[in-house]
Amino acid sequence: MNTNQLSRKPLTEKVAEDLRRLVESGRVESGAYLPAERELCERFEVSRVTVRRALARLVEEGLIAAVPYQGYRVVRGPRVAAARQTVAYVLGSAGEDERWDRTHEQILTAFNRSQIARGEQVLGIGGRGRHPRDLFDELKARSIWGVALDTSLPGYTDEALRAGLSVVLVDAYIDDPRADIVIQDNFNGARQVTSALMARGHRSVGWVGPTVVQDAEREAFLKPHDPKIAAGWSGFAHYRERFAGARAAMFEGNADFAPAHLIETASSSDTADAEEKVRARMQSPNRPTALVCMWLEMAQGAARGIRAAGLQVGRDVDLACWCTESEYRELLAPEFLGGEVPLAALWRPAEMAKLALQRLELRARDPEAPACRVDVKVRVAKPAPAEEIVKGRIVW
Repeated sequence: MNTNQLSRKPLTEKVAEDLRRLVESGRVESGAYLPAERELCERFEVSRVTVRRALARLVEEGLIAAVPYQGYRVVRGPRVAAARQTVAYVLGSAGEDERWDRTHEQILTAFNRSQIARGEQVLGIGGRGRHPRDLFDELKARSIWGVALDTSLPGYTDEALRAGLSVVLVDAYIDDPRADIVIQDNFNGARQVTSALMARGHRSVGWVGPTVVQDAEREAFLKPHDPKIAAGWSGFAHYRERFAGARAAMFEGNADFAPAHLIETASSSDTADAEEKVRARMQSPNRPTALVCMWLEMAQGAARGIRAAGLQVGRDVDLACWCTESEYRELLAPEFLGGEVPLAALWRPAEMAKLALQRLELRARDPEAPACRVDVKVRVAKPAPAEEIVKGRIVW
């Protein structure tokens, strides 16, 4: 089947639909395996990334199971109809045929788990490369009534509302009185973990990560988008809110970040940049005794930079980190095997998805209801043995 002859439906969703029909029609019986990834790539004329994302959708829906070294086995037989799609999750920073980062995949999975009991699923779509007007008109034509927007570009909200869709911003912020927003509790989370460092006696504290959007990152972020859609973009709320929260905690302890201890990186995901800059700072005689790293990649880079400087996390330098609960166990804890995982602000994508769906349903019932911002609360995890966390013996 040549997907280029089909409508402009995202490739991942089209492949997922075809695979879903293959399973639900009974053409591949329960217990049998789907064709290999390479064969599926050739059949649908798409990349392996697209095939894997489509397969992941079916795993989330409980139709197939991934079996290591063997493939994907059908675990549920034919059924009358596939799950209805009435809500879409639009990630503005991703292209339609592009693998999403781990955090956003977690959010999409959380949305689907929330909807599965209703016999529904959430359609995940990358928005970059398509004009929002075309995207939302297509969603409206497919009977999608609600959209969770994961983008801080104001034009997306304008076009979704123009199409008559119920809208909630998810893990993003814009200055728009019409917009419901569900976002991580950036300010208070950063304030809590920085206060915890202060309570441990630290006064010489450093910051690792961006405080504002740098010119190169701004250009790269805005370049794929229509200038009219990006007009009024005010940067990333996570940057300014987390830095403000950390600094508020410092002020409350009658301290502040010394200019030399502000280790600003090119972006919040540039682990190598964080590692190199932390290594250089830690080799200075006037180094900070603790570092606030409010993104997983910043914490990983800082830990490696500290070790490269001949120092040890927990003994010579304390850290405060930020990530989801699953990232804490699966990605952060392995970084510290043989020691303790540092202080961390943890949040749950499942709570974000539940709150966002509640706002969408309220908006659908009462379009004139006042818009509001809802913060997904964080939990502060104290330092704990890495091995115990990896093995699941400590649950937050």
